[in-house]
Amino acid sequence: MATSAQIIDIGQEYIQKVGFHAFSYRDIAKRVGIRTASIHYHFPTKADLAMAIVERVREATSAAIADIDASARSAGERLRRYCGLFLRTWGQGDRLCPMCMLAMGQDAIPEEVRSGVRDFWQSGESWVAQTVRDGQASGEFRPDLDPRTVGRTFVAAMEGAMVAARAFTDRTRIEDVIDHLIDSVTARRTGGATAV
Repeated sequence: MATSAQIIDIGQEYIQKVGFHAFSYRDIAKRVGIRTASIHYHFPTKADLAMAIVERVREATSAAIADIDASARSAGERLRRYCGLFLRTWGQGDRLCPMCMLAMGQDAIPEEVRSGVRDFWQSGESWVAQTVRDGQASGEFRPDLDPRTVGRTFVAAMEGAMVAARAFTDRTRIEDVIDHLIDSVTARRTGGATAV
């Protein structure tokens, strides 16, 4: 694996586990087995490393969403699989979403990193909103929903569920939130009519 990729891997792990401000290039250098100066060669500042991590997460998420769009059979499946991305990130309970961790320390990170984090969240919110519109058009989702609000709710709820699950070391806290979110948008059919 290329040295730059190793640095990004370890930097992302640190951000997900302890946050942006709780590690140094020296910590990464020890893990990779290189000098600190070598890290500066690839990423002159810690902000440069953070931006590389933001870009990597955005690209990976975009690819995962494209796969969901291409293979999911319903809007409900699309939303459930999207939520599953957060569950996968949580892993064994020792990692939070890197965008969540960066947002929590955003007062001390450069604007370009903050902007990348906001773009990531807004992209997720917009995708969920469009999926809700699609589900409303097919009759799968409740017609009274405001897609924009649902988009914001899904992303915020999933980020928060990861934090709670980590605090309690309890994966079911994420799974329960996913079930509730999907249930909250699904149309109920009574006697051939859709109930809201």
